[in-house]
Amino acid sequence: MDYQEAVDYLYGLGKFSSKPGLSRMKWLLKRLGEPHRDTPTIHVAGTNGKGSTSSYISCSFRQAGYRAVQYSSPHLQTIRERILLNGDLIGTEDFARTITRVREAVQWGLQRGYDHPTFFEIMTTGLFAYCSEADVDVLVLEVGLGGRFDATNVVGPPEVAVITNIGLEHTEVLGDTAAEIAFEKAGIIKTGTLAVVGCQDSEALGVIADVARQRNVPLVQLVGPDSESVFGDSSAAYRLLRLDAEGGALSYRGPRWELPEVEISMLGRHQLQNAAVAVAALEQAAGGSFDISAEDVLNGMRQARWPGRVERVAEDPLVILDGAHNPTGASVLAETVQNLFAGRRVHSVVGMLDDKDYRSMLGPMQGVVDGTVVVTRAPTPRGLDACTLRQAAEKVLDASEVLRCNDPKRAVEMCLKHADEDDVVVIWGSLYLIGEVRGRWQKTP
Repeated sequence: MDYQEAVDYLYGLGKFSSKPGLSRMKWLLKRLGEPHRDTPTIHVAGTNGKGSTSSYISCSFRQAGYRAVQYSSPHLQTIRERILLNGDLIGTEDFARTITRVREAVQWGLQRGYDHPTFFEIMTTGLFAYCSEADVDVLVLEVGLGGRFDATNVVGPPEVAVITNIGLEHTEVLGDTAAEIAFEKAGIIKTGTLAVVGCQDSEALGVIADVARQRNVPLVQLVGPDSESVFGDSSAAYRLLRLDAEGGALSYRGPRWELPEVEISMLGRHQLQNAAVAVAALEQAAGGSFDISAEDVLNGMRQARWPGRVERVAEDPLVILDGAHNPTGASVLAETVQNLFAGRRVHSVVGMLDDKDYRSMLGPMQGVVDGTVVVTRAPTPRGLDACTLRQAAEKVLDASEVLRCNDPKRAVEMCLKHADEDDVVVIWGSLYLIGEVRGRWQKTP
């Protein structure tokens, strides 16, 4: 297959939806020679912040001279975003060759009666095959869903297992409580690894700590500077030094490192916690099999970016893109806009998926959005009907007016026409929406 044929093949797999279990991954990888065993891994799970945390970690490895691959999902504009080598998209020829190999293995398995793998399973298998061929030094591996039965969890004990935070999402699959979700995500913690956890929920922390103890895994808990670690074998603390529209800075104190000032370029208080989690993970990796200095980490943190997450793409008016696709993400977005852009009129374009709690997602933006809101339908069959979303927005938001436009790109232009140069336009909700409109400012690579 050439590149476009490989992309078409993957997109044609929609009917093979997500199914729990690792059996399909195991036979597929065995057919390919088990390439998932070839590359040291940093495994990252969590409800929010996985991509940003992974970006901080992979950037720091690059600064230390390692060939680092970052694997993430979903993508925004091109499927190649899911596999980054030293920050660059996987090449089209490499992508096509890798997916062709996996497809041949799939066909071999189907002839022998095995179940058809899903899109994500085939992508993840392709990732492992690519890393094995490309002589990759470290794979920063983001979980797709949950952890215990996620396709990425076929890897052996990772160098470091990272859990960013715990929130109520995908409850139909992962469970209805923070404890149940924490148990699923703690599935990436295996005997023989090191672990870092950034979540602050005591119930979830207790579950994660129990799993770590049962598997004899040292656990570093990220805590606030005035808190005490009661769950982990050791703790790491961070303190906010600066938070502004250009990024921020924090201080960090861990088991071995003490960094008086770590600067970041990503926006929002939540990114300072993500950065602290990443530093804690890197500190553990540096104490293990990797040669990473504090200076490498400081440089990596400054350079890390993550598109579509409180991403500043234009000025006059200021335009922010954010894939806040659950209530926790919406709360973080609202806090960020209030902290960084207080006193400026805020307009919004919003589109969500029909399986999300859209009313709970709109709630945090009450009192934040005071200009024009344009509701739209996320460009996917799962997109929430714009009429339904408009009715909810009119009840919840304090907007001057709520308009509807089914076409996301036209919705953006409508909103921009209502914004003055000093205003802020926040485009948020589904990552499908962000991917559809981001090309207006950032062209597809």
